[in-house]
Amino acid sequence: MNTQAPIVRYRSLPYFPSLTAKLCHIFSEIDELKVAKYNFITGRSVFTRLKDKIPSSLTSDCIYSVPCLDCEGVYIGQTSQTIKRRITLHKSDVRLCPDRCALALHFSQ
Repeated sequence: MNTQAPIVRYRSLPYFPSLTAKLCHIFSEIDELKVAKYNFITGRSVFTRLKDKIPSSLTSDCIYSVPCLDCEGVYIGQTSQTIKRRITLHKSDVRLCPDRCALALHFSQ
């Protein structure tokens, strides 16, 4: 005798107090159907970000790019300092020591 077990199908419904209970009662009469309920309102939708975002100028240990305003050139650098501090140093290099870094050297040409 070769009897096959019925294929059970699983479905999920969002939980609404009055509606979901009635639907589950109706679906309980079908042997091949199992219904699971899930919470429609999640913690992610209730809670906002608790921490403020760090401004990009205060990012450290990163790779950055500075486009040239006069040509198509782009300077790409890496720093362990904050971006704000590193850009300030680049501006200082342009004014005081144009041969110190490639960005200042390009600007002086």
